[in-house]
Parts: sequence; structure tokens; C-alpha cells
Amino acid sequence: MSTANGSATEPVFWAAADLAKAGYPVFPVNRDKNPTVEGGFYAATTDASQVAEWIMEGHEHHDVAFATGIVSGVVVLDADTPEAVARMEADYGTPTVRTRRGAHWYFRHPRNGKVRSRKAAEGLDCKGDGGYVVAPPSRHRTWVNGIPDPTALHVLPAEFHKRTARSTADEGTSVQEELREKAAEAIARHVKNITPGSDNGRHQHLVHLCGVLLSREIAFGDAERILIEAWTKVGGDLAERAEREIPNTLRTTQQAIADGRATGVPSLEEITPGLCEELEGIFGWRVGFTIGGKKPGATEPQRLSWPELEPAALYGLPGVVVRAIEPHCEADPVAILANTLTAFGSVAGRGAFARVGGDEHHLKLFVGLVGETAKGRKGTS
Repeated sequence: MSTANGSATEPVFWAAADLAKAGYPVFPVNRDKNPTVEGGFYAATTDASQVAEWIMEGHEHHDVAFATGIVSGVVVLDADTPEAVARMEADYGTPTVRTRRGAHWYFRHPRNGKVRSRKAAEGLDCKGDGGYVVAPPSRHRTWVNGIPDPTALHVLPAEFHKRTARSTADEGTSVQEELREKAAEAIARHVKNITPGSDNGRHQHLVHLCGVLLSREIAFGDAERILIEAWTKVGGDLAERAEREIPNTLRTTQQAIADGRATGVPSLEEITPGLCEELEGIFGWRVGFTIGGKKPGATEPQRLSWPELEPAALYGLPGVVVRAIEPHCEADPVAILANTLTAFGSVAGRGAFARVGGDEHHLKLFVGLVGETAKGRKGTS
């Protein structure tokens, strides 16, 4: 496309690829900031192929937004009045993004509980869990110093994510009651096996357990309910101390996480082997941990079934070629597709390319085929 004076411009949503590559889950929005793809905010992704598909579907001129909160690890403070901008600049320096009415400051999610999307002060909004923000190069938005690395951002200031000594019932919940019950039962079963008064006693175990729950996106309120219920199931002095000791330990652990004094899984496994694995299964945590390259209590890995190629990969003319050849040879369709694309790119050369953001994506590919010697049909493909 081009501007009124004839200068070349890029479709805005092409820049989504750069944001996705940097770790921001993106999706297209219209001029009213409303999502324009099925699933909306929940369709946000860092998958480059999905971004490319949206562009092919006609979203290339839409604005680009990304999901804030725990999903991206980024919280955005949006100042939209001169007074709010002045306050933020005085307290936190140069913004990340300049907008038509103000500026945005990007911060790293503290990952110690839910950060609500809300009005934080007069003229200042907090875009956290369950929210999203429109990013440059969308209309009226420009980067001050380019796309920031989400992992290198400063942690969200404590004043925007305070914890108090009051009841935590309003501190956010996200876990279904059934899962809370299962987690409490698993914890209680393991805690009963800890010898009271031992070097690795029950309180030390609680500290590590708080770290595991809070660092894995379990809301403060949910963690409190789960642990109090677990200690109540154990009974005795633990049940008597639960209402007082657990909230205090959770708050102390929150601060330790925010300060970078990590606590959690390895120490927890030393005291109660297998508990973390049970919690992973209950909550569906995707990231486990290993000791010596092997997950504690894990059996030898089973052989995975052979993956099937997604039909979307056989898009257009290359798909026609693969479907025409596959029935008449023993080669895997993935290998046929890879060779077809590589051959075409070699013939086309570097004269043709697609521009995504500031990068030129040429057609020449470098592909490696892996298979058994004399049996993988690599040469056949």
C-alpha cells in the first residue's frame, strides 16, 4: 500500500511477527480496539504461522494488540492525561510507548498473584491479567526505544500490586473448587508423612510449597484456601495454626519471589518426593523440572506416536504437488513438502521476498531430513 503522497508503507499487522518473535502473544484489532479474529483476546499467540495465516486472511491492515498479564508476563500502565504522564515520568522515567493522548510504561508481571486490569489512579489504567493493549506501529503509537525484551523489564512497582494484612478473600481466585479439593488432599497426604520437629519440618515445607503455588500462577486467595484446607485435613497443631501461619507465610514468600529469592520445587521434592508431580497433574502445569536430567519419580519415556501433518501445511500449489506424488511413493509427505519448497526457493533465488516488519524473508530454504539409514526414504523424497 502507499500513503497519499506516494511513499511506500507497510501493512500494520506485518509488525505482529516481530512482537510475537519477542515473546508477546499478539492478535489483530480494528480501529475501535475490538479483536477481529475468532476467539478474540483468547486467540493471542506467539506462533508465527498463525500470524501469517491472519495476514493471508485479510487482517494485514488491522492494528496489532497483545495480551497483558500472566500470559505474556507484561503489565502495562497506560497514562492518558498530561498530569498522569508527568507523574509517571517523574516516578518511572521514559515511557515504553508514546500515544496520541499520553504514554505506556511496560513492566514485568510479578508472578505472585493476579494483577487485575483496572483504573489505578486518575488518568492511569493498569492493563494486567485478562486485559490487552494496542501496540506500535498501530495508529497513534510509537516505540520510544524499540520493542523491549519482556524478560528484561523492571518488575511492576509494589504500589500497583500491594498485599495487605487484611483478609485475602478479594485477592483473586482462578482455580475451580474441585481442583482446590484435589490439591488439598494431595498436600495433606504428603504432609502427614513429615515427622514433626524434623530438620526439614512442616513449616519449612510450607515455605517451599507457597513458592511452588505462587510462582505457577495460582492466585493468592486460591493458594490460601488450598493450604488451609490441607492443614485442616492433617489436623492437630497444624489445623490450629493454619488460619494464622499460612497467610503470613504466603505474604513472606510473595516478597521473596519479587526480590528474586526463589524458593520452590527442588527443596519441596527433597521433603515430599512426588508431590510436585501430583500438583502438575492436578493443575495442568506445562513446565515440570528435572534432577540430573530426569523428572523425580518419572518412568522411562514411552515412544511417541508418529505425528500427523496438519492439513493447513498443504496450502496452495505445494499441497497440490504433495498430494499428487504421495500416493505413488513411500516417502513421508513432510519430506516431499520440504523438498518441493526448497526446490522452488532455489529456482526463485533471492530476488523475491516477503517483508515482515523490518525483515526480508527470502524463498531459499535450508532443510535437513532425518531418518534411518537406507530405510528413511530420504532420497526417495
